[in-house]
Amino acid sequence: MELKAKLQTALQLHQTGEALQAEKLYREILQIEPDHADVLHFLGILKAQQSNFETAKELLTKAVKLEPESASFHNSLANTLKNIGQLKQAISHYKIALKLEPNYATAYNNLANIFLIQQNLTKAKTYYLKALENNPEYIDANYNVAIILRKQNKDNEALECLDKILALKNNHAAAHNQKAEIKHQQGEFELALHHYKECLKLDPLNPELFHNIGAIFIEQGNPTAALKYYLRLLQIAPDFDIYYNLGVIYMYQGRPSDAILYFKKALQQNPDHFATHSNLGAIYLKAEDYNNAILHYKIALKLEPKNSEITYILNAITEEQTPAAAPKEYIKNLFDQYAPNFDQHLTAMLDYKAPELLYDAVAKNKDEITATWKVLDLGCGTGLAGAKFRPLAKQLIGVDLSEKMIAVAREKNIYDVLHVADIEKILRQYHNLDLIIAADTLVYIGKLDKIFALCKRALKNSGIFAFTIEATDKYPYTLQKSARFAHHQQYIEELATQNGLNITC
Repeated sequence: MELKAKLQTALQLHQTGEALQAEKLYREILQIEPDHADVLHFLGILKAQQSNFETAKELLTKAVKLEPESASFHNSLANTLKNIGQLKQAISHYKIALKLEPNYATAYNNLANIFLIQQNLTKAKTYYLKALENNPEYIDANYNVAIILRKQNKDNEALECLDKILALKNNHAAAHNQKAEIKHQQGEFELALHHYKECLKLDPLNPELFHNIGAIFIEQGNPTAALKYYLRLLQIAPDFDIYYNLGVIYMYQGRPSDAILYFKKALQQNPDHFATHSNLGAIYLKAEDYNNAILHYKIALKLEPKNSEITYILNAITEEQTPAAAPKEYIKNLFDQYAPNFDQHLTAMLDYKAPELLYDAVAKNKDEITATWKVLDLGCGTGLAGAKFRPLAKQLIGVDLSEKMIAVAREKNIYDVLHVADIEKILRQYHNLDLIIAADTLVYIGKLDKIFALCKRALKNSGIFAFTIEATDKYPYTLQKSARFAHHQQYIEELATQNGLNITC
C-alpha cells in the first residue's frame, strides 16, 4: 500500500474510533518516513485522545519543529500542554497559532478556555468574542460566553447566547440545562421544566435532572408530580438527598408512615441532619406521639442550640416554660409552608368557621353596616377573613408575617393594602380604624397587653376589636401542646377594662 493510501486508511480508522488499527498504520508510515509531520500530528492527537499526554507532547513537539508555520500544529500542541497543566507554554503556542492564522476561531476559543480555568473572566470573554467574530455560529464559544455571563450575574445576556445555541443545535443538552437553571432561579417554573425535560430526553439517566425537576414541583406545591421523579432517582442513584426529599413529599401528602420510613433511611446516612429530625418531630407531634416528638426535637435542638423555633415547640410539648409569644420565624415558616394548600385544608378538611363567627359577632353589635369602614386584618393569611369582611370595608388592609400567604391573598384582589410585617409595627402606623379583626391570630401570642393597647390606640372611639382565642382555665394564658396559646377569660376581661374596651359578646 502506498504511503498516501495508507495515511488515508489510517485517518478513516482514526475518525471511526478504530484507534489501535489507526495507530498501527501511523507508526508503519513513520518507520518509513520518521519526519512525516502530518502523521506525527495525527498520532499526537490520537495519543492525547487516549489521555497519554506525555507521548502526545513528544510527537506534537516534533511536528511543530518540522513545520513551525503550521497554526493547527501549534494549536494541537497547546491543547496537550493545557491538559498536563503547562498553561504558560500552552498560551504561548495558541498565540503563535493566532499570529500565523489571525482568523483561527478554534485557537481563540482554546486560548479563552485557559483564561477561564484561571478565572480571568475578562480575558476569557475577550477571546471567546474573538472566536465568534471569526465564526458567529461557533457553538462552543457561544456556550462559554454564556457561562461567563452567568458568573457575572448577567443571566438575561446569557439567555441570548443560549437561545442562539439552541437555534443552531436544538439538541444541545448543556444549553437546555443552563437555560433551565436560569429560568428556575427567575421563578419561571414552566419554562424551567420544559428545558430540564428537553435535557432529560438527551441525557435520560442524569440524576441531577430528575432532582431539579422534582425540586421545582415541590416549590410549586405539587408533591404528587415531584414524587415520580424522586422515585426514579431512588432506582438510579439512591442517596441521602433522595431519601430526605421523599420524606418531605410524603409528609406534604399526609402520608406520615411513608414519610417516617424515608426520613429514617435518610438518618441512617446522615444521623445529624437537623431538618430530618425537625420534620420527624413535626410528624410525631401531629400524631400526638409526644415521646418521639420530644426525642427528635431535642436532637434537633442539640444540633442547633440557638434555634428559637425548636425551643418554642419543645416548651409547648413539655410545658416546662411559657414564653410571651411564638417566635416570628416560627410563624413565618409555618405559614409559608401551608400557603399553597391553606384554604383547602381549613375550609374542606377542618370546616373552618372563624371568619363567619367574627362577622356575625360584629354585625350583631352594629346598628348599620355599610361599605364605609376602614378595616385592618391582623394575620390576614390568604384572605379568608378578608373576603368575609370586604363588603363592609371602604378600605381593607391586611398584614401577615408570611410572604407566601400574602402572595395568595394578593392574587384574590381582596385587600386595598397588604403588608408583610409584624402586626405590632403595622398597628403603630394606623389610626381612626373602624374595625380590627384577628381571626386565629392571637393563638400565636401569649401576652396580649401590648396588642390590646395598640389596638385601642389605632381604633376610633366607636371602633371594634374582633378576635378569636382558645380558652383555658390556666390564668393568664398557657402554651398548649399544639404550639398555640390559650387564654383565660379573666385575663381578656382585665385587658379590655385596662384599655377602655367594652366586651359585647
